[in-house]
Amino acid sequence: MATRAQMSRGVDAEAWCTTPVAPLFPVLDLRVDPRGTHAEGPAVWRWGHQVARPTPPHDGVFAGWSVEGSRLTAFNDRYGFAPLYYAASPTRFLISPNPLAIVARLPEAPLDDAAMAVFVRRGFFIGEDTAWRDVRALPPDGRLEWDAGRLSLSGAITIRKACRIGYEEALDSYIDLFRAAVARRPPTDNTVHPLSGGRDSRHILFELARQKMLPRSCMTVDRFARTEWDDTSTAAVIAGKVGARHEIVRYRRSWTGYERIKNVRTGFCSDEHNHFMVLAEHAEGRFDCAYDGIAGDVMSAAHFITPERLAMMREGRFEDMAREILEPPEGGYSYTMWAAVVSEAAAGWLLWPDQKRRWTRDAAIERIARELRLHADAPNPVDSFYLFNRTRRKIALSPYAVLRGVPTVYSPFMDHDVFDFLMSLPAEMVIDHLFHTRAIQRAFPEHADVPFARGLGAGVFRTPLAENLRWLGELCALTLRANPARLPTIAAYVRNHRRGGPLGRCSRAMVLLLTQFEKAAAPRAARALLHAFRAHL
Repeated sequence: MATRAQMSRGVDAEAWCTTPVAPLFPVLDLRVDPRGTHAEGPAVWRWGHQVARPTPPHDGVFAGWSVEGSRLTAFNDRYGFAPLYYAASPTRFLISPNPLAIVARLPEAPLDDAAMAVFVRRGFFIGEDTAWRDVRALPPDGRLEWDAGRLSLSGAITIRKACRIGYEEALDSYIDLFRAAVARRPPTDNTVHPLSGGRDSRHILFELARQKMLPRSCMTVDRFARTEWDDTSTAAVIAGKVGARHEIVRYRRSWTGYERIKNVRTGFCSDEHNHFMVLAEHAEGRFDCAYDGIAGDVMSAAHFITPERLAMMREGRFEDMAREILEPPEGGYSYTMWAAVVSEAAAGWLLWPDQKRRWTRDAAIERIARELRLHADAPNPVDSFYLFNRTRRKIALSPYAVLRGVPTVYSPFMDHDVFDFLMSLPAEMVIDHLFHTRAIQRAFPEHADVPFARGLGAGVFRTPLAENLRWLGELCALTLRANPARLPTIAAYVRNHRRGGPLGRCSRAMVLLLTQFEKAAAPRAARALLHAFRAHL
């Protein structure tokens, strides 16, 4: 791993960020022939943290595998937040926490058209999909066995039964359960807490302070532009309230440089987490423990629920719900909060003709509707879908793939007791999006005067003209080297983004990701990409 002194001298982004790839993203390759089973790679691998409970299963976020003779067994945590992928055939089995490590060893790797149809529009995969048809994610609470070509797999999402409880009692129960969850996850002497201006990280920090377990440092990424009560200024006030040390960390290199490495660390499974690469650069090698507020707002602020979405799920109108997820109606709450990463109009100029033919909107609707059906019986079916898909397959990659160089990252909101309680609450109790805010203000009335960051907080990336020109220039240079045929796409992005409207609704992250992905998606290119990373060890 690069030293902090090397980082400060401006080590190339790819050289630094990929230094931990080989040890942190290992791959096991099992082959069967007439002579028996042959293994290449670690026979035993464990990663993550477990929080002991009186009775199994263990709490925490973890994954691993072991080989005994010809039999491999693999497992992950209850929610599948620790990423683990596999490819299986009668004569070969591959497993790794990064799908690129698997693709690099396959003779061919056809893409999954339905999965890509969803991904290019929403920026995350659903269920156990990846970009590659033969590479699958281990399901939540997964248990896998492969023995000389025979595959056995189990695992499923957790659906709770609805509980009957009053609103005030529910707030008190949430506060108490969360306090117990944090107490079960004490910091080390070398702990960092990524702090935003939102609810989740604030809730964690206030509780750590109440229990006299302040982390060594809080860390906030400065995103170029400053506005009143943005993430940076709000986080500084929050840290000051409890006397916590607060570091503001800044971009040492371009957005494009961080984005390219993030895409590799996440195995091209997310269009987000650029700012987390910045945080990783400052945290890895300095800290051995961190906290992450993943899923706090999903379960208790319920940003994804609207009355219309809830009605669709309750009435079994899954195709209508899938259409709304892909293209929320303009002007509504879900559009304001979670507009499509790529609109249907923008997909027309972003995708190649062959991609448009294969990665269709209809294919995306059918795939999402099939996944929605699994959550129909949940008390809060909308948030259940988003938690086990967007949160699990996309957001969890920030603490558990991008920040992988920090050995332990606690997720107290995913404590089994906290999850079981929040996901048993009827959707009507949290549909006004205020439940989490009220819980924080009730638990910590002395800090109730601190406002929340305006806008979407960590989801907003505001950049000045100079930085926009810089990333466009670097993208053009990358495209000329790797995929010159994509240059018209970049021109279309600039032209349509300036005009705005549906044609311009396409994230720059997806433009860069597709350009990079098309170069790296083939096995030979993936091998070259990973070889280049390992050369820096």
